[in-house]
Amino acid sequence: MNLKELMEYLRTHEMDVQSARAMFLLAERVYRSYVNSSVVHGENYSPGILVFSADRFYQFFERALIERVARKVYNNFLKDKESLEELIASHRSYEFLMDELWGKLQTDLATADMETLKGYYSEFMFLAERWWHYAAIGEDKGWLVEKRLAPELAKRQGISEAEAVGVIGALSHPDELAMFTRERKEFYELCRLKLENDSGFRERVEEFAREYFWKDTDFYQRRAVDASSVIAEVEKETGNKNLAEIKRELEEMGKERETIKNTKRELREKFKLGREDDNIIEFAQLMTQWQDFRKLGMTKHLYYIFYLLEVLAERLEVKYEDLVYLTLDELDGLWAGKGTIDMEIVNRRKEGTVFVFVKDQPLIDLGKEAYQAVMEYIAEDMGSGKLTGTVASVGKDKLIKIEGKVRIIVNPLQEEFADGEILVTSMTRVEFVPLMRRAKAIITDEGGITTNAAIVSRELGVPCIIDTRQATRVLKNGDRVELDMESGIIKTIK
Repeated sequence: MNLKELMEYLRTHEMDVQSARAMFLLAERVYRSYVNSSVVHGENYSPGILVFSADRFYQFFERALIERVARKVYNNFLKDKESLEELIASHRSYEFLMDELWGKLQTDLATADMETLKGYYSEFMFLAERWWHYAAIGEDKGWLVEKRLAPELAKRQGISEAEAVGVIGALSHPDELAMFTRERKEFYELCRLKLENDSGFRERVEEFAREYFWKDTDFYQRRAVDASSVIAEVEKETGNKNLAEIKRELEEMGKERETIKNTKRELREKFKLGREDDNIIEFAQLMTQWQDFRKLGMTKHLYYIFYLLEVLAERLEVKYEDLVYLTLDELDGLWAGKGTIDMEIVNRRKEGTVFVFVKDQPLIDLGKEAYQAVMEYIAEDMGSGKLTGTVASVGKDKLIKIEGKVRIIVNPLQEEFADGEILVTSMTRVEFVPLMRRAKAIITDEGGITTNAAIVSRELGVPCIIDTRQATRVLKNGDRVELDMESGIIKTIK
């Protein structure tokens, strides 16, 4: 694919676009796996387009490819409900294999030479490749349910499509807390123990650090989580909140779980759901659970791989910040002791380029000219700047209109966010949860009722609109906006 073919492809196909900050090595592993993921689901998933620079990346996949895979998974589920559970189990098996490998690495690390470390890296990347084959299915993030299946339920029940999405989202919400909400709950329990001078505080801190070692890992790097870092985080939180406020936070979490349960019961009583409706809800619930597993498995194995890259950078006396711009083949050369980092190539990639991934073909690098052309296309695609999304959570107060000041966050661990601001981001991850709790409302580019933002916002009782596609590009920090929690329309207030 050349530049002309690329632009023609983008302009003539409906694209699913996501953006974040990530290392190129990781992105290449992911998209190489995606375009070859037919080994799992049997459908074409090629090509994938990655617009990459030092600031962030944009991911482009044709919407029809993603929907076709999701539709096949759903049709298989209707024929055999165990088929979806088997897919989830197969996916998680690679996560568990990487967990075991990580345990072995911890034992061998002190005496491991470069050849041994290279072996561990190769095995992690082999398992990660298979893990991402399955993860490609999750790129749908509930879009099929929201855009294709919810209208069917709406017609049968005589309600609006927006209401149908709300019904499915509520009834398919897992009975257990999402992993990332559970982490926050346990963190606030630590804060309570600290303020009560509980003798078991230190032991619980160590347990927390072991359980959630991965929690501060993003798509670019890992951050070590140990007892001292957890205590520092607890001390910061308890410096801002007293015991009564911490207990209130914990109480609110419990109330939201009860609210979700009560809402499910009320909806079951209100609507006479038939077998077809129950199939949609059961499918959505399994896919929602899978998204939670997917986020956890991803965060953990990124932690493992990033750790090995840190060790490699240290032993070769190169900068991690440069290492992450290499291709998989270039990094293999470093592990083998062949060559050094070509800083001219690294700097060129930092300035911006476009990579095209095609099934069973070498990586295509179209360079800076393509990067500039696609960024212009993205700017044009913003259109009138009108924002509309899907209401994922109306919030505990169930307000129809919400006004507030926008704060766009890319890196929640480094950027400032004030209580009561409206959090705007491409997509949320585990490190966003503390900010989500403090937000007046949440707006995301990414869509689907099984996304992390949709799941966690419902559990936190925070209003949330997802699937705006371009909120992070249209809105600016400090903008005052009005959110319509019935229509999903977002207006800038002059």
